[in-house]
Amino acid sequence: MKLAEVKPIGNFDVLITYENGEQRVFHGRDLWKQRKRFRPLRDLDYFNRVEIYECRHTIGWPGPDDLQISPEWLWEWSTPITKTSVA
Repeated sequence: MKLAEVKPIGNFDVLITYENGEQRVFHGRDLWKQRKRFRPLRDLDYFNRVEIYECRHTIGWPGPDDLQISPEWLWEWSTPITKTSVA
C-alpha cells in the first residue's frame, strides 16, 4: 500500500493518507525512547519536517541520519481514523 500524503498534526502525531483513501494517525511521541537512532526527532520542529520518501511506502526525515520508518512500523504505531474519532 502506497502513501498519498503525510501531514504533521501536532503533539508528534502525523496524519497518514494512503492512495486508497484510508487515513491513520501515526503516534511518534515516544519513538526516540524505543530506538536511539530516532533521538533527533525529539525536536518538534524537525519532527514536523516529515515527508514521503520516493518509494512512496514509507516516511522519513531529511538529513544525514537517513531516518525512515517502514510500513510495518507505521501501521504498528498508528491508529485508524473512524467516523467516531473525527466527531
